[in-house]
Amino acid sequence: MGHRAYYDCKITDLLCLSSTFGYVGLVVGIVIGVFTWYSWQKNLKDSANTTLPPGSLGLSFIGETLEFVRAYKANKFMEDFINPHVAKYGQVFKTHVLFSPLMFMGPPEGNKFLFSNENNLVQASWPSSIHKLLGRDIIMTKIGEEHKRGRQILSSFFGPIGLQSFVPRMHETNNNPFRTQISTLNPHCLQEVIKEQNKIAMEKVGDLLCWDDTRKMKYTWQVIQESMRIQPILTFATRETLKEIEYGGFTIPKGWKLAWSGPRSHLSPQFFPNPERFDPSHFEGIGPQPFTYLPFGGGPRICPGSEFARIEMVVFLHHLVLNYEWSMIDPFEKMTMKPFPTFQKGLQLRIHKKD
Repeated sequence: MGHRAYYDCKITDLLCLSSTFGYVGLVVGIVIGVFTWYSWQKNLKDSANTTLPPGSLGLSFIGETLEFVRAYKANKFMEDFINPHVAKYGQVFKTHVLFSPLMFMGPPEGNKFLFSNENNLVQASWPSSIHKLLGRDIIMTKIGEEHKRGRQILSSFFGPIGLQSFVPRMHETNNNPFRTQISTLNPHCLQEVIKEQNKIAMEKVGDLLCWDDTRKMKYTWQVIQESMRIQPILTFATRETLKEIEYGGFTIPKGWKLAWSGPRSHLSPQFFPNPERFDPSHFEGIGPQPFTYLPFGGGPRICPGSEFARIEMVVFLHHLVLNYEWSMIDPFEKMTMKPFPTFQKGLQLRIHKKD
């Protein structure tokens, strides 16, 4: 996605220049296109003598980009792209999307490999479009020492002391609609959440929630975890190899992208029995196997605000289920990726305040 966005942006700039300087912009654009194509061909030739995983690089230059983007936007990334490739090539396979050779790693071993070798064998790799959208000064796009320093700064806010002082203020600031949690709550789960939250509310006797209260919301948190398992915010992310590496009997050239994907384990019966069913019991006891549940990523780049997100969501549901009743206008409304999960109609609800 990064290479494609970078290429489109530059060509647009060049076309604007061409209106002023004649064909100069167009010529430069062609040169950039040819150079990009040559670099892509050279990358493939350099890897010709290595033992790459099975897979398909698709059509020259464009690779399998069309199939990839079509499946991703339709929120059918697993059904229409990952599963057919796994069935044909195995858990580890290569492809070529968005102008870059890409290797998908199988869970949980591949996830562990990437998270354990950050800044050693691999490093975070974000498309240029993400840099343009979010800026280059946010922690998500930082790498190496800059990323470490950023996390140290954030730890003062997202640590236990900072979060404990923030919980009471969430009563005033928390108005974010967590749409996935709302839409996936079935009647039985909802009643259990209400029961748990009623018990906590009765113990408060009008006082505001505190940190300790959020620790008691165990079933509510299991419901939220199950929602993020079924529909994670992040479908996949990539790392870039810093050197030629060996993995699973394959040799991966320097500069290749390696991808991990949460839904590959989230929706697998190997790790979550009956994965298509909404079942908070998936998170009872010790919970899922390590490196199989990744709503916030993993390793040294795991989302620094994951605990903040947990508290915000349980506090939101506390107030929602105790004060309101709701129903979806379209219970069969589908989701799309733009690039994050979005309801096609915006999740229209009928909401009634409880007496």
